[in-house]
Amino acid sequence: MLKSRKDKSSVSLVCKEWYNAERWSRRNVFIGNCYSVSPEILTQRFPNIRSVTLKGKPRFSDFNLVPANWGVDIHFWLVVFAEKYLFLEELRLKRMTVIDESLKFLVRSFPNFKAISLQNCDGFSTDGLAAIAADCKTLVFLVLCVLFRLTCELQRLRFEGVHKLFEGCSSDASLIFGEHVRIRKQLWLTSHRYRFFIIGCLVTITVSQLGALLLVLASISDKTFFNSGDLLICSAVQLSGFMLCLVGAARITHRAQGIVAIATRWHLLITE
Repeated sequence: MLKSRKDKSSVSLVCKEWYNAERWSRRNVFIGNCYSVSPEILTQRFPNIRSVTLKGKPRFSDFNLVPANWGVDIHFWLVVFAEKYLFLEELRLKRMTVIDESLKFLVRSFPNFKAISLQNCDGFSTDGLAAIAADCKTLVFLVLCVLFRLTCELQRLRFEGVHKLFEGCSSDASLIFGEHVRIRKQLWLTSHRYRFFIIGCLVTITVSQLGALLLVLASISDKTFFNSGDLLICSAVQLSGFMLCLVGAARITHRAQGIVAIATRWHLLITE
């Protein structure tokens, strides 16, 4: 199979059969000028595109030689792509105008979308980037794991407070027992939530990795890092998040065992 898009374009000029073969087999397309072709013609020429590279303003726009509202808006391209390219996975834009509504529309319209590149693009803000980040399931999973680790650290600091309470209040038994009952109730509630969260993380990693592996193996294209490397990156991120959860839970367990030891020593001092 031919790899270069220029070679594929040359082959399509040989005969009608090769033209149709190149039409249905093409998965990525490069457009050097967004005004050279309309999105309707593009979708009619290549109905199975997965990756689109689109350039807008000319290069001298980098030197402020093009008016601010010159055009090259990506939104009307996305509207056509949403109807024809439902399985679009990658979009690379250069010197295009991309507003926040376009980024939000991109997230809603393409369920299999994986990567976007905005090189020298303008018009968007952090709200649009936040919409993309919120739809990134791997990133959301990592954020949840980080929050779990922070919660574990807060619980460990609470154990530190109980540890100091045992050391500083050797005679006030009512205060010790009251704090013991309070923290025991809290630990009984949080321990079940932590357990469910860790089990849920394990199930999520197993299911997502199995599904991604099946999709990669089902693809008839050659397996390279560029077309299947997202599986490796997703695995590394998910395993890193899971390790954060396990380390946080282990630190809580270690500190709880320390509380048991000092509580035993306190009980011996009180009963003597």
